[in-house]
Amino acid sequence: MQFPKAKQNRKQLSFKKGEVERYARMEQELKDKLGICTFSDVYKYALKKTHSIHTDKDLVLI
Repeated sequence: MQFPKAKQNRKQLSFKKGEVERYARMEQELKDKLGICTFSDVYKYALKKTHSIHTDKDLVLI
């Protein structure tokens, strides 16, 4: 009997050639400044912040 696979809560992120060092530095800087321990937490923080900026009702696009 086969059991259905449980949905995994994973995503993979790929970088283009030459981007790894730049993003690794930015990631580490944010981890240090914000006291964030993991890459996934940095990603979630940035996504929430970006979403908040773009859904702000008072935001005026020029």
